[in-house]
Amino acid sequence: MIDSRTVDEIFFMVPDILEIHEKFLAELKARLDSWDSQQKVGDAFIETFSKTEVLETYTSFVNNCSRAKDAIKTTKQCRPSFARFLEATAREHKGKLSLDNLLIKPVQKFRTLGYGKGSTNIPSVTGIPHGHTGHVRFLTFVETNNCSTATISSNDNSNSYVEPKHR
Repeated sequence: MIDSRTVDEIFFMVPDILEIHEKFLAELKARLDSWDSQQKVGDAFIETFSKTEVLETYTSFVNNCSRAKDAIKTTKQCRPSFARFLEATAREHKGKLSLDNLLIKPVQKFRTLGYGKGSTNIPSVTGIPHGHTGHVRFLTFVETNNCSTATISSNDNSNSYVEPKHR
């Protein structure tokens, strides 16, 4: 067993990030259940991911990444059973990712929402007409997210968290 303080250090802000995404998913499900030709989701992205609290949560998470990685390393050295557990869990994970790599996934997903060649094409791929309010709101979200992600990236002192290629 590892002590609760170490668990809290490793998974710092993860429950908060999970809560953000659960609320966002519930909002998207509610919209899907009452979908019509005027429905939009861009504002849901903006309302969720442009909040100061969300940016602060992700920033705190990123700022803790090196401490989390150190805690994992130290605990693996002190508790061989923990190291074996992590190795077995990584082998069973469909992407074969270690805990270190899984912990950075929330930030990678946040970055993916606004970055990348395809992000501004999402409205056209989904058939949202150019003038539709959902299209405009989504582009506003992408712009807002890019600013937020730049802030998070500037606080990211953990360049060792690069997603490995799947084995």
